Amino acid sequence: MKKNLLLSFVIIFSIILAACGSKETTQKDVDDKEKADNTELTYEQIIEKAKEEGKLVVYGSSSPERFSVPEKAFEKEFGIVVEYVRAAGGDLANRVNAEFKSKKVLADVVFGGDHVMMENFFDSGFVDKVNFVTPETAEEVNEISDIYTPVNLSPTGIVFDSTQMEEPKSWEDLLDPKLKGKIGIADPSLSNTLPALFLRLKDEYGEEFLKKLGEQVVIYDADPLVANNVVGRELIAGLSYSTIALPLIKGDASKTIKYTQDLDVTAGPMAAMTLLKDRPNTYAGLLFMNWSMSIKGQQSWNGNFMGITALESVEVEGVSKAPAGYEVSDYKRAAEEKEKVLELFNSNRK
Repeated sequence: MKKNLLLSFVIIFSIILAACGSKETTQKDVDDKEKADNTELTYEQIIEKAKEEGKLVVYGSSSPERFSVPEKAFEKEFGIVVEYVRAAGGDLANRVNAEFKSKKVLADVVFGGDHVMMENFFDSGFVDKVNFVTPETAEEVNEISDIYTPVNLSPTGIVFDSTQMEEPKSWEDLLDPKLKGKIGIADPSLSNTLPALFLRLKDEYGEEFLKKLGEQVVIYDADPLVANNVVGRELIAGLSYSTIALPLIKGDASKTIKYTQDLDVTAGPMAAMTLLKDRPNTYAGLLFMNWSMSIKGQQSWNGNFMGITALESVEVEGVSKAPAGYEVSDYKRAAEEKEKVLELFNSNRK
């Protein structure tokens, strides 16, 4: 009799435990489903939920000074505190990989100039796709965005002294004999960005052109040195980016140092942004992705012609669009052919 009572008690207790476990699992399923369906929310609903979280963590390869413009604009508009962690491309990838491996993801959004890294994140299962719902731009962004979103484009341009040369329209203009030794570039061996441009130039003009261009230039250790030395009149021209050249040009009292990206052929990185799965701030991350591709967000990222918008059908005041000759840098090809193209582009080191 006692055995039967004990057996009955065990059975009843097991049923109760199973029921409790089922309830917990059901609630988790609900929470997971809500998280999975968050892209079905309206922009206003995302804002409300993001404000409740109150914090956003962003990992990126851009300098804190460059990121501070969208960071401050986002904080001011929504009252959400932004924590920004900067890391170089390789370090950034290693950090994200390590966090997913340890199952403790600390960032909500990651962005950088290498879209191949974003593709690798997606292939590893780290990325949440976003259904953009920003009222002004959602339709176009959903067409151009898949596993990452191009928050801005950065073609390689030319900063130049307008008192010593006319505005270049073609890279062939840089072969003028008077410019030999007076054109600066950053060390092309340090990244794949310039090698990707060189490959485009080789395709367009041939190997001989690339050799001649290499004979014209001097190499500096960092991008800012190039633009700075054009402003300082040590150089007549230099290969640079708007985010680097334009702030330095503002310090030119003579207003004769100019910058152009309006070239027949050019390439450059995009600042690719992606939303991480298992992020700590579900809605703040989703809001930042949406806001970055809104009119206000694009003005913050690219205003004062500091960058170029990927939005072709949307007019954003103070923001330029990509020149006709622009293509996103082919980093995969650059990595494969880097040694060969740098051998062609044999230059003097400054």
